[in-house]
Amino acid sequence: MLEEFPIFSWWNCDAQFPTVSLTVNVFDASRNQLPYVSVQLIRNNSTNPVISQADDHGQVSGLIPSNEVLTMKIIDLCSNVVYTSTIGPFSSDTTINIVLDNVMPTNVVGNLVKCDKSKVTNGYVKLVNGNQSLICNVTDGNFNFRTLVCNANNNFSLIGFDIEGMQTTGDLNYSFSSAVTNLGDIPACNSVTEFISYKVNNDPVCYIFNNIDSHVGSYNPLYIQGNSGLFNQPGVSIYGNSTNVGTYSLPNTAIGIGFRRVQGNIVNGYSISSSTGAQTCIIKINKYGAVGDYIDIAFSGSSTLGGGEPLVISGVAHIIRDN
Repeated sequence: MLEEFPIFSWWNCDAQFPTVSLTVNVFDASRNQLPYVSVQLIRNNSTNPVISQADDHGQVSGLIPSNEVLTMKIIDLCSNVVYTSTIGPFSSDTTINIVLDNVMPTNVVGNLVKCDKSKVTNGYVKLVNGNQSLICNVTDGNFNFRTLVCNANNNFSLIGFDIEGMQTTGDLNYSFSSAVTNLGDIPACNSVTEFISYKVNNDPVCYIFNNIDSHVGSYNPLYIQGNSGLFNQPGVSIYGNSTNVGTYSLPNTAIGIGFRRVQGNIVNGYSISSSTGAQTCIIKINKYGAVGDYIDIAFSGSSTLGGGEPLVISGVAHIIRDN
């Protein structure tokens, strides 16, 4: 299971004070790991917390000030404080375990299937719970989210995508159960209404079906951004100085392929523009509709990475204009 935009450390390695490494494991009362809770630390001389987020194993680690007493707060996915204590001082690398007996965890399980009831083999499911979105890759139809029940109304939403079939479940609303929330078969039988697809070098084609923003920007008239939320598929940004139908090239265009995270590490961030020494950058606008209508573009670019490695990006976007 993957989660959108996680934060993995408290203080940076260039902190202007001595540091040690702290690892925190967060469990529920049954000693099951609790993923994606936020762990805040506050120094005695500060009122502003630094925030890190547990991974899908309920663990977070990073640097903290050595030989200091800190206030620790654990925050659930709805921004509720569910644990507070003081920790430290620590003079060496330390691991601590925190058990939360005042939370209600649940596993949300189900099967993402096609219209013919066969399993989706290339897709993902997005669950929105409180203030966060959780995403689970689907390769054999099954999905499993472990999360906390924190909404007062006990509700959450879910949407699934069949990438191969370009189909979606649409937005679905459910209520949590105490231990296991079993949703059964969730059919993806609705056509995707908008998408961005792109390819970097010989990597597999990436598809973005949601979290797409497209409008006339204040600085760049053409402004398109999309982020699937998947660690292994970075977001994409497309900028241009015109919204008229036509073909545009350097220096009036730019393509950015955002950073992605793999097991907590940031890898692969690309940018093709005149300022990065790109060789080509072409955006072809086939349609630029009114608000609520479609934008259709094709984009491509080439440059070189460090060490002279070639970088080639190409893609298309069929998206709804937001404003």
